Parts: sequence; structure tokens; C-alpha cells
Amino acid sequence: MSISLIAYGFNEQENIKDFIIKAHKFCKNITNNFEIIYLDDGSTDRSLEIIYKLKKIKKFNIRIYKNMYNKGVGYNFSKILKLPKKNIIIHQTIDWSYNIHKFLPYLDLIKKNKFDIIHGSRDFNINKRSDNIYRGLISITNKFLIGAMYGNFTKDFQNVYVIKKKCLKGIKLLSKSSFVNPELLMEFLLKNFKIAEVEIDFKKRKRGKAKGAKLKFLIRSIFDIVILWFKKGINFRLNNTNKIIYLN
Repeated sequence: MSISLIAYGFNEQENIKDFIIKAHKFCKNITNNFEIIYLDDGSTDRSLEIIYKLKKIKKFNIRIYKNMYNKGVGYNFSKILKLPKKNIIIHQTIDWSYNIHKFLPYLDLIKKNKFDIIHGSRDFNINKRSDNIYRGLISITNKFLIGAMYGNFTKDFQNVYVIKKKCLKGIKLLSKSSFVNPELLMEFLLKNFKIAEVEIDFKKRKRGKAKGAKLKFLIRSIFDIVILWFKKGINFRLNNTNKIIYLN
């Protein structure tokens, strides 16, 4: 098994070193055939300076990409999914906010072709799924909105993944916001991939500021949810017969 662990971030100088150390330890416990891919979203702090220094430590196996300016979640997620060279892609946030060790017992199911994708889901409790109540309310509201329009095809949206690289072939994501994550899950379902979902603990951010709850990002996400319902949602509701298997 070969692994690409992917993450992107903007102005994450407080978290970047800790992320690389954790990412290396996580991958090393699984295989020696791994890479860590980091996409910098036009940072203006010391993020790039720090990670380029870490890149010189060869054992970390870091590949670095950067945007000239801040482009946001939708662009970054779509871009970084095209960069891995290994067979299995594992997605994590730069602040290591999800306990992706919960994926480990199920990786053998991927290896044995029992599943193609594993999707993480958070606790529905508002205090356990985000950094604060405000972000938790946004998350819950977002979940209900997507569920009402596209169907409750998963326990959670906008979360982390384990993906066979070959599953991404031919998939074109249109969203420019955080809606890119549930959009990807819908694409996987329509292509009849075998998908499992496991519960993943959320860990509140200890350093730096989360950027996703700013008003402009929320407006962009709502816009995508509505517009893509006409472009993809209707077709999804009419044609999807695939089901996600819950392993918890």
C-alpha cells in the first residue's frame, strides 16, 4: 500500500510544523511508501518558509505546491486531489482537527477491495463537531440545507476521506466553496463506488484561526449549494441508487 497524505492551508505558521511531524508519524506507521503533499493557498505569513525548511529533512517526503493568491477551499480541494502519486489518498486538515487514526482499522478493507472510499463523519453534537458554537451552528445548518435539497445520503458533510486514486478519474468538481466535499461524495455515489463511513472524532483547534466561517465563504457555499442543485442535484436525486455502508 502506498499513501499520499494531503492537506492545504492559508497562513498556518502556528500549525505547519506540528502537522508535518504528525503526518510523517501517521504514514510511517502504515508504510514506508508515502508522500506528504501540502498546498499553500497564498499565505502571507511564515508558512512557506517553515515548510521549505522541513522539506530539507528527507524522511518527511514532502511535496509543496502554492497558489499565487488566496483561492479558498473549493479550488484547493479540487487542485490537491490531482497531485498525489500514490495509490491511496488520505485527506486531513492542516490543524489536524480530525482523528484520522480511526481510519486505520479499515485500511485493510480498502487493500482487499472491499471498499473504494472511506468517509469520516463527526458527532452530531454541536459542541463536538466544530471549534465553537457559532461554527457548530453553521455546520448543522449546512447539513440540514444540503440534506433537504440533495437527500440525506450521508451522516455528515465536509469531512475527511480515504480514497483510491483511481476513483478520481473522470470526476469534475464545479464547486468553488466548501460544498466541493459533498459534491465529491455525490460523484462517487453516482459512479457506484463502494463507500464506507466511519465516525471520526473532531479536535478543536489549539493554534491559529480557522478561516472557513467568514461571511464571504458562507455566501459562496450557499450559492454553490443552490446553483449546483440545478446542475447536479436533480440528476443525483433521480439517478442515485448507491448506498453508503456505515461501519460504526
